Amino acid sequence: MFNLSSKCLGLILATILLSGCETLPFLPQNEPLPVNQPVSAEGYYKKITKLDSTGIKTEVSHQQQLAETGDEQAAIHLVMLYSLPGSPLKNSQLARSHLRQYLQKQSDDDLGLLHLLSDQLDEQIQLQRESTELDEKIRRLQSDLKKEQRDREWLQKQKQSLEQQLQQLKAIERNILKREAETNGK
Repeated sequence: MFNLSSKCLGLILATILLSGCETLPFLPQNEPLPVNQPVSAEGYYKKITKLDSTGIKTEVSHQQQLAETGDEQAAIHLVMLYSLPGSPLKNSQLARSHLRQYLQKQSDDDLGLLHLLSDQLDEQIQLQRESTELDEKIRRLQSDLKKEQRDREWLQKQKQSLEQQLQQLKAIERNILKREAETNGK
């Protein structure tokens, strides 16, 4: 008897617990985290790496609103969002700007890691500039190459035209020599 009633009690408890879990609020992936919920940098990074482009845009908007209210955590979250590899909103310059603003407000304890991130953003911006310069140089070289190819084709056509004219002149010369020989021989 006791065994049957404990099984029934266990089943009832499991049913109550499961139905209680169903009533817990669900936070969709693309929704911003609640304002009052502190999040570690690692936890926040893991969350934003799972967002799609719409979710990232929503999260940036949400964090911008929080940053405008003076939320320091929102400022570092914006740095992370703008630094996120593969993000449609990736912008190293904005990330660096937000990071510099954030660094001005931080204690010495946090500065080492934040300066490392700042230096990496500076390097990334420099690499982007160099890449842009190289791309421009490649475009100029390709343009110069096309111009040289067009010039070479024009010279080839001129050479062919001159060769044809030379052949025509030789034919005229042969005809003149042939007529002179015929008139001299009569």
